[in-house]
Amino acid sequence: MYAPEVLWCPFSTLPHGGTYWKGDSVYRSTYDCYQAEVDRTLTLVAGHRHIGMWLVHPWTSQALKYEALKPDCVVPIEALRNYYGGESLIRPVNIHHDKLEAVRMTLRWGVTGSAGKTESGREVLAMEAGSLLRRKLEFVLPDVQTPTAATLYYRLEDDGAEVYSTVQSITIFPRTRVEPEQTIAVALWDPAGRSDEALSAIGAEISPVADPARIPDGTQTLVIGAEAWTEENCDETAGPLFGFVNQGGTLVILHQTHWPQWSPVRIRLDRQHVASRVWKRAPGHPVFRGIEDAWLHDWRQSHVVSSFDFVKPTLGNATALADSGVKDGLERCALLEIRYGTGRILASQFRLIESFDVEPAAPRLLANLLTAAATRSPALQPIAVCAAPGAPVVGMLAFLSADMKLLERPLSPAGLQAHNIILVQLDGTLTPAEGRALYERAAAGALVWVRGADAGTTRILEEITGCEWKEAGTPLDIWEGRAVIEGHPKALAGLSNGEFYWKRGNFGDLHGLEKPSWKIADLAAAYLQPAKTGSARSLLYPAAMWVVQTGEGRVLVDLVRWAEEQNPDLQNEARRIASALLTNAGVRLAPAERMAELPEDIVWQPIDLSPYANMGFADPVEN
Repeated sequence: MYAPEVLWCPFSTLPHGGTYWKGDSVYRSTYDCYQAEVDRTLTLVAGHRHIGMWLVHPWTSQALKYEALKPDCVVPIEALRNYYGGESLIRPVNIHHDKLEAVRMTLRWGVTGSAGKTESGREVLAMEAGSLLRRKLEFVLPDVQTPTAATLYYRLEDDGAEVYSTVQSITIFPRTRVEPEQTIAVALWDPAGRSDEALSAIGAEISPVADPARIPDGTQTLVIGAEAWTEENCDETAGPLFGFVNQGGTLVILHQTHWPQWSPVRIRLDRQHVASRVWKRAPGHPVFRGIEDAWLHDWRQSHVVSSFDFVKPTLGNATALADSGVKDGLERCALLEIRYGTGRILASQFRLIESFDVEPAAPRLLANLLTAAATRSPALQPIAVCAAPGAPVVGMLAFLSADMKLLERPLSPAGLQAHNIILVQLDGTLTPAEGRALYERAAAGALVWVRGADAGTTRILEEITGCEWKEAGTPLDIWEGRAVIEGHPKALAGLSNGEFYWKRGNFGDLHGLEKPSWKIADLAAAYLQPAKTGSARSLLYPAAMWVVQTGEGRVLVDLVRWAEEQNPDLQNEARRIASALLTNAGVRLAPAERMAELPEDIVWQPIDLSPYANMGFADPVEN
């Protein structure tokens, strides 16, 4: 069978489609984006070779075709990631010999870890011309005391000389009981009866709840068990459950296949989505304490890490803690934190319960989820805004239903004293005295958020931040319309580099990620940087966002045009950036509006349109 151009698949649109393979890193450079192409090519070609196709033609670079189509090679056809020490691991492999002569080769395999290399086995292979052998190789994994990175190695030799070698990364976990950092008491509503054993196994003290409308007084954390919500009960139970959150409770929602019509943030489940690679989007969150990135990839037994993931919201006090890629980018969310009233929701679509007994990462993540639920977050607050009433930033804050107050001018230390979060839109009217008042308020512990700075406002910016600023110059062409997050700043938790990729990105092979002509709009109107290195920390490269520590508080210098940009192609990115920045700053956003309900006594009268609307594509008219 001939398979021409096998790589034209839904994920061939880069960079967005590459997020499935490499997550957020595909937006950093063409090289990183190319690595997603490498992963995809090797996987798909290996699959076609596995089913016995010939003349496979991957439409990609010559070097990558050679890497994917090496005539003598060992191809593992499984990539499960996490195992327990002492296990006997069985891994199926294909051994290809696509040459015209018969050959005898030796296959060696084993484990390389902290204690060095241990050979698990060897076999002498007699291979005919153009042959394919299938084997199941056994690896004996060493016992470990802590999670330990290791590799499985595969090596083909011809008379002692290496013909081919490859490795697979794994993590080996100790067989010890996993528990939260402290004993955590939770109430559990688990009508499906699937979650109590797993919660008990990690040491949670459980108080069963039979009726969500009767949550016991004094409950601080309530867990909704996996698959608790059904089409029949999710809407009728949503009211008391979200009401519990509004009054200060923490709601932990385990994997669900149904979701209420109304929740504090508008939520939609993607019923078709299954993720085998999930990426941390807020690595500093307590839920990920001690959890390595690689542990969230390729869970046992089915590779599935999460499913029915949330379509990533663009509005509201929601933080995407973990996401996964689809052809349009990192638009699905496996773990979501929602702030509502004085409480919060931790909603997880990780397959924690289903995978609990076989996947070493699942108990750890579940224990962390309960530990994170037991922590308390500062109350959300209003934001004070210094901007002209008709400024775009005021319009965006109003659209997001931010709890805001417009400040009266001139600004004074006494007038700013009552406000902990202050947003200032620089428009050329701020005086040096007002700048100094903002600096003093930041030094006393407030967040002062400065937008709209440019070359003409650097003097005022220096008054507010206490450090000198200068123009950073026009970014190189390769940075037009995009920026990348530096490190893991709390101010940008929940955001990926995809939100700051304001380019088309609908290209395939031979087009660079940085190609300027793909730009939709400029990310910033001006780029500034501190005159003295070290006086501010960069959050977005190149020179699009900075934070300055000032006494007990900080000044955020935000040059991104999320309020001004009107292009509909960037609507989701701009709103998500604004919502995330506000949420991370601690600003209260109004919950989603409830759907209007029709009166109960309404009478429906059906109208038969079949004589007029049953013609399919035929629509005859008098002419």
